[in-house]
Amino acid sequence: MTDLLLEFSHYAARTGTRWDEALIHRYRVPRDWLQALTAPARYGVARARLDRDGSWVPTAEGTTVLVLPACPLAALDDPIWPSADVGDLVAFDPRDPERWWTRLGCPLLNEEAQARAALCREPLVVHPTPLAWMQAAGAGVVVLDWSRPLSVWMAGPPSLIAPTLDLAERLDRALNRPPPRARIELPAHVIKRNVA
Repeated sequence: MTDLLLEFSHYAARTGTRWDEALIHRYRVPRDWLQALTAPARYGVARARLDRDGSWVPTAEGTTVLVLPACPLAALDDPIWPSADVGDLVAFDPRDPERWWTRLGCPLLNEEAQARAALCREPLVVHPTPLAWMQAAGAGVVVLDWSRPLSVWMAGPPSLIAPTLDLAERLDRALNRPPPRARIELPAHVIKRNVA
């Protein structure tokens, strides 16, 4: 099995001042969040093959992408540091932020924010893209996989805050879509007993 934390650490080591400055100046990611003294690695840089099914695989010949841990790493002054579970790795190109890929198919970026909002009964901000999430200093979540039953993944927070009308309408449609029904089956021996 792939050690995603180790893999992410390799991608994080490829970042530097040039990448930070581009994110800060060109893409409006807050400097104080990106470069906080107690901040863990916020992102990494990889080369990847980006597949049509929404997944990505690292490869030396691939497209250069930013990589985010689906479960952001804890800050050095956080009681849960060191955090070892990145959950999944989300890849995207900041020049085309509307498209992203995951290694394992994780449904949410920053699922912990959803759990906290549910527990503390706080509103939850839902961002349209991973880049928008970075621009918001890592607050809130991003729905990574809209094919999943969103009512399962977003249960709990008293309200969802969408920064755009398009995203609000998409959330509304996804949350009001009926969940898939389970097929109910009986073992053959039960059917035989009840038919006889």
